[in-house]
Amino acid sequence: MSKYRSTKSQTQVPDKYASRKKRMDSEQVVKEVKFTMEEQVRQTNFEDSISALFGIPGIGKSMFAAELGLALKEKYQLPYSGTYFIQVDPINHSRKIRMNDELVDTWPTFRHFVDEAEKNPKFVETVKMWVIDTLDGLVPKGISTICSDFGITDLREATRKIGNDGWSAEAWQELKYELRYQILRLAALGPGVLLLSHERYRKVQEGGLEVEKASMDVSNSIYNAIGNDCSIIMRMRLESGRVKRPSKSTPRCLAVLSSLDEDAKENLGVVTAKYENGIVPFTTEREAVDKILACFGTIKTSQKVSKKTVKKPKKVRK
Repeated sequence: MSKYRSTKSQTQVPDKYASRKKRMDSEQVVKEVKFTMEEQVRQTNFEDSISALFGIPGIGKSMFAAELGLALKEKYQLPYSGTYFIQVDPINHSRKIRMNDELVDTWPTFRHFVDEAEKNPKFVETVKMWVIDTLDGLVPKGISTICSDFGITDLREATRKIGNDGWSAEAWQELKYELRYQILRLAALGPGVLLLSHERYRKVQEGGLEVEKASMDVSNSIYNAIGNDCSIIMRMRLESGRVKRPSKSTPRCLAVLSSLDEDAKENLGVVTAKYENGIVPFTTEREAVDKILACFGTIKTSQKVSKKTVKKPKKVRK
């Protein structure tokens, strides 16, 4: 063999390096990784989430949202109201209570408003919560547009097709995804979203029995889709249960319902910790706003310290 060989043979490697190589190839490197999770402080605000409020006409839903805007104005020292109304119905007797609003009387106008809001971050900074007034008014406008996209020019044609509430099943499916997408786009901008709706009774199965429950005045598929995104769902009703048009001094209450989202059900516990069965009594809308906002704030969650040992895979030397 030539003495001018370019590479050294294995027998020429010093003993100390050879033993080290042998040890690394034969043993697994074990490293202990500690995951320490101490007591955490989580800040929750009502105005940072997607919420829903429904009730009979004239109960005070819009006034609640307007008073919420004034409360947020004081809280964050804003020059304007903290809530921005996306007004669907142009004929609303309580419109005079609003400081900021945008008339969205068609579905394309609603989509255009969301597009423009995404392009104007400075405008969004002045808003703490979007208010869609009302969700059940927006749904028919959406289904009309989508039926038109499906080639259904006469809406009476859609009622003859098999589907949810007499509409085309395909059109309702499309509306469900489109509506949820637009609401999530609004929420992704930073402010929360408050969905106002009238109420209706829907049939649900409980313990093998069919019972009627009050819910938002939308189809079951829309309610289930939107309800999964809501952190809190509230029903505004008369404290006595009588159905009549209330005055400013009529005793009312907010019944906080369990959200359809499993991860957000803790918000119900936040309210029930202060009010029995999640029933918040009030006389004026500002009183209701103050009580709801007071339920949210700093929540401490204690978590245990856990340790985990991770074995790294065996190193392979070429």
